[in-house]
Amino acid sequence: DNLNARFSGPAAESLSVSRDIGLILDASSPSGDPLWGAASLTGSYIETLSGLHKNPISVAGRFSLRRLSEITTFVP
Repeated sequence: DNLNARFSGPAAESLSVSRDIGLILDASSPSGDPLWGAASLTGSYIETLSGLHKNPISVAGRFSLRRLSEITTFVP
């Protein structure tokens, strides 16, 4: 109903959650992948979530992206 407990005005009924994501690409392939940079990328990420807890929650790790197709236009 978007109203406070006395139904006399608006109230915030949901948490305001925000995400801050950072990606850092590796300068070269750590595994010697010959397709690195053209069809694959690797790197590190860090993410900070605010609004779920009184303190921000931070997570970090590695990521890998691979190009599956070079088709640039989708035709249904």
